[in-house]
Amino acid sequence: MPEPDRVQRAAWPVWATERVEVVDHDPAWAGRGLRERDFLQELLAPWLTAAVEHVGSTSVPGLAAKPIIDLQAQVATLDVADEIVPLAAYTAGKERFVREVIAARSADQPSGRRKP
Repeated sequence: MPEPDRVQRAAWPVWATERVEVVDHDPAWAGRGLRERDFLQELLAPWLTAAVEHVGSTSVPGLAAKPIIDLQAQVATLDVADEIVPLAAYTAGKERFVREVIAARSADQPSGRRKP
């Protein structure tokens, strides 16, 4: 019989159980963040309610971080996010695209959970 912890982890998304590697700051992260931000800003312009932002540890100069560029794009609702995530993921060539990067929490759903 599998251990309860092991069974529970099997249901988690791959990114939640991957080994995390923190590396020294790379000055190139700023430029890459700007390029990816500009790309998403143009691609998602019809749906955005605010500018796309480079967020997370790679956006902080001098800070060691996981070498992953995190972006935040605010849209009106999570339904809009659900609509645009496949477009953004496909167009950007990203096989793993986390919805929370695209969907800022709307004012009526601050926790990001859908109302029943």
